Amino acid sequence: MRNLSEADVYGLLEAAGIKVAPYRLTRTADEAVTAATEFGYPVVCKVASADILHKSKLGGVAVDRRTPEQVREAFEGIVSRVGRAVPEAKIDGCLICGQAPRGLAEAIIGTTRDPEFGRVVMFGAGGEFAEVLRAVDFRSHPVDGGDAADLVRKVQGKMKTAAGWSRVAPAVAADLVRRFSELLAAHPEVESIDINPAVLYEDGYLVIDAKGTLAGES
Repeated sequence: MRNLSEADVYGLLEAAGIKVAPYRLTRTADEAVTAATEFGYPVVCKVASADILHKSKLGGVAVDRRTPEQVREAFEGIVSRVGRAVPEAKIDGCLICGQAPRGLAEAIIGTTRDPEFGRVVMFGAGGEFAEVLRAVDFRSHPVDGGDAADLVRKVQGKMKTAAGWSRVAPAVAADLVRRFSELLAAHPEVESIDINPAVLYEDGYLVIDAKGTLAGES
């Protein structure tokens, strides 16, 4: 398998009509400041490398950067810090992303291959609840609109009133699940894509972190 860069994953998501927070790959601190200024503050700065999947553990993420000086410091610090921690990794620079407003809840969505059922789609509570509550459910791929809505309702039932899930419109999250399934159908070469999280709002959502792999040789 071959890891996709975060920017490449976002490109696939956007092509499927999935809404992603504004992002730009920047290769220098000056480019990072320009992108942040165009997006509007605050922004998030993340190391850009297909070789690094767990950015936060390496100090590769800086959130809530509110000035050009903070963005420049974040870019230079991340590239230096991660470069020392993983010298064999190819670092392309940093991804500058618009910082998403706080939402009602956070969702996780992904895909895996089951020996019995084949490709399946997973949807559940993301963010801090992903590991703690494991409120997730699965459907065999492809997932149509009705299955997607049922999947969302099952997760809402598990979460009840926690973290605003009772206020999430099922149709909003179901649209994300349906489009995700369509992306997988359109790109059989995609082995995995994991979104964690997508921030859910009353009338929409924004993906703010995702990773993926392609089938075949690395």
